[in-house]
Amino acid sequence: MLDADLAMIFGTTTKRLNEQVRRNIDRFPPGFMFRLTQKEKDWVVANCDHLRQLKFSSARPLAFTEHGTIMVAMILNTPSAAEAA
Repeated sequence: MLDADLAMIFGTTTKRLNEQVRRNIDRFPPGFMFRLTQKEKDWVVANCDHLRQLKFSSARPLAFTEHGTIMVAMILNTPSAAEAA
């Protein structure tokens, strides 16, 4: 899942989610998340209507695996994330 999707699910902003990931980066081994390449970002923007706002972002989004998604739920302090964790 992309960071924007997780932020929506957990009731926070993408900026806040990424900030918490940076602050807790030691909890995310390489297999838990990765950053999309520019080519992958372009493909996602072209094929996923709900992510079209990424077209104007200079940052490449983070993608989280199943384990990374669970870890995001554990580090966020939102009611939705607490329910998921």
